[in-house]
Amino acid sequence: MSADKMFASLIAEMEERIYHRVMGELKTHQPEERRLSIVEAAEFLGVSPETVQRMCKQKQIPHIPLGAAGSKKPRVVFSSLTLFEYIRQKERESIS
Repeated sequence: MSADKMFASLIAEMEERIYHRVMGELKTHQPEERRLSIVEAAEFLGVSPETVQRMCKQKQIPHIPLGAAGSKKPRVVFSSLTLFEYIRQKERESIS
C-alpha cells in the first residue's frame, strides 16, 4: 500500500471515530422529551407545586391543559423540553 493510501485510510478512520464520539456526546447532553405532572414540573423547576399551579393560572409558564373543553379543573402536563427552554430563556433575560 502506498504512503498516500495509508495516510488517506488513517484520516478516514480518524474522521469516523471523531464523528461517532461527537454524536455520542450530543446524545448524552440532550435532554429527553417527557411529559411531566405538576409535582414533577415543580421538582424540575425547584419550586412548590402550588407555585406551578399559580404560574399556570396566570399564564406565566408553558403548559398543556388536558380534559374536556370548559372543564373547571383540567389536568395539566408539561413538556420537559419546553420547560428546559423556558429556564434557558429566563437565564438569558436575567442578563440582558
